[in-house]
Amino acid sequence: RSRKVRERDLGWCLVPGCSRGADDAHHVLYRSLGGGDDPSNLVSLCSPHHLRGVHMGNVRVHGRAPDALVWELGERR
Repeated sequence: RSRKVRERDLGWCLVPGCSRGADDAHHVLYRSLGGGDDPSNLVSLCSPHHLRGVHMGNVRVHGRAPDALVWELGERR
């Protein structure tokens, strides 16, 4: 699943302004909140944006992958 999502996203992290290759597929809506494994709920991210950005609260993403994503970038409140 992760490989297919990264291939769909041409192997790049989709965070705006990032030029790193993608390492992970991130669930836009977390599985714990009811998000599924459908490709429209998965986005390619580099490890720094995935682990230090999203999971530390500095990067948020909403919407439908890959073309209807809304990004919020900045420090956690």
